[in-house]
Parts: sequence; C-alpha cells; structure tokens
Amino acid sequence: SLKVSPELLDRSPVTWENTFRELTTYGFSKRDCLKMVTMFPELMKMVEKDELQIAMANWMNCQLGYDNMLDLLANHPNLLSISPSELSQRIPLLFAVTKSRGKNLTRLLRGCPSLLYSDWREITAKVDYVETVMKIDVNKENLSRCYMFNRSLDDIKTRHAFLERYV
Repeated sequence: SLKVSPELLDRSPVTWENTFRELTTYGFSKRDCLKMVTMFPELMKMVEKDELQIAMANWMNCQLGYDNMLDLLANHPNLLSISPSELSQRIPLLFAVTKSRGKNLTRLLRGCPSLLYSDWREITAKVDYVETVMKIDVNKENLSRCYMFNRSLDDIKTRHAFLERYV
C-alpha cells in the first residue's frame, strides 16, 4: 500500500484509525478499507473534512442497493468524490438509457466508471448507434456485461464495419 501511495506515510495513526472506523461503520471490510485508501488517498482527507458522510448519503440516495453500492465504491473509491449534483443528475439518466437498475447498473459502472463523468452526448450517441445501426435492442440485452462504453464511437463503428464485411 505504501509503495503504491507513498503519501500515506504522512498520515497520522489517528487519521488511519478514524478513516477505517468510519468506512467499517458503513459496512466496508478492513481489506476493502485498505484497498480504498491505497487507490484513493484523498479518502482520508474526505474523512477529516466530514465529506465522506455526505458522499455516502448521496450514494445511498441513488437506490442501487446497499451491497451493490458498497461493492462499486470498494472497487472505485474515487467515485466518492463525484459532486452530489452530478451524481443526482447522472444516475437517473443511466437508469433510463441502459434500462438497468441495482446490480446490473453497478456491474456496468464497475466495468465503465467513466459513465459517471463522460460527456453525455457521447454516451447517447453510442447507445443510438447500437440500437439504430447495429439493430441491438438495449432493452433486451444486458449492457452490464458490455464494454462499449469504454470504447470511442469511432472504434465501435470500425469494429461493426469489420464484422459486417467478414462475418
């Protein structure tokens, strides 16, 4: 952990203890706590400034399911830094576009966390292309196992053109 994030050496034992206490209060395992702090050292500052409570409350309001939310945040603790307004706007849009809720949406966000901060027009352009040109019904397909959101629209179009020619 300290090799990955040497700035953690500057934190006092009290800060470490407070951070772990607060994270475990929400249900994160000690292993998850260490992973989260290593991946996102700013988490300790969030605890010191009482920002973690606000961030967790915002995430709980997203109605993803508590265990799903914990799993997502344990793997992408940087998502705790997303502003409340961005989160409250983006999650309903993702519900609408991906037709996913709860576990499926958190699985999608685990694979494509950039969905929470990417340009919304790019996301809808990808969905529109997949639905209209590729003729894939996103209502029937499980997008949570799809990595199209990690690719550019040009990459999706190129791959699709290649598949049409050679398959």
